[in-house]
Amino acid sequence: MLRVVDGDTLVVLHAGRLERVRLYGVDAPERRQPFGDKARRFLVLRAGGSEVEVDPIGTDRYARTVALVYPRGAQISLNELLVREGLAWVYPRYCRLPACSRWRQLQRRARQARLGLWSLPVPIAPWRFRRDRRAAVLRPPPARQRPWGGLVYHGNPKTRVFHASGRRFYNCKGCVVIFRSRQEALRAGYRPCRICNP
Repeated sequence: MLRVVDGDTLVVLHAGRLERVRLYGVDAPERRQPFGDKARRFLVLRAGGSEVEVDPIGTDRYARTVALVYPRGAQISLNELLVREGLAWVYPRYCRLPACSRWRQLQRRARQARLGLWSLPVPIAPWRFRRDRRAAVLRPPPARQRPWGGLVYHGNPKTRVFHASGRRFYNCKGCVVIFRSRQEALRAGYRPCRICNP
């Protein structure tokens, strides 16, 4: 194995070329989640730089080989070890092999023992974390409303430029003047931002 990408993805050298391998049936926390780096380090310690046996199951939509991966000579897969140590979830959507029922039992035990990610008060499954992040990127920021019902405009008294709520520079460092409307900002001698065009 050449490299550990994250808690459930490896890069191996196979038949003279690099191949990205996704561990079958498990989903480790993302790197920005608690225990994401620990899951990655666990794989590095267990298999980093050494040979691994890859038992392919298929490929995913990113053209990665999806597989059971074993440290050389081991009987237990890295997939199972991650679940047992509380460093990955059994991925209910994709885990269909008979081994998955044993992994679910191991996950229940890890949860009861509060191992790894199960020590968190509210562990968030990586597939939910990814979905919420995608939704946050696609969702426009909410327009702030004042009690009078209009958009809020912030103005910078140094530059005499104003921005509307929900726009890129709305909360700029020097934006301390608040206007109820675009017209109020214009009457006060402020000009609209050329970039966000409020």
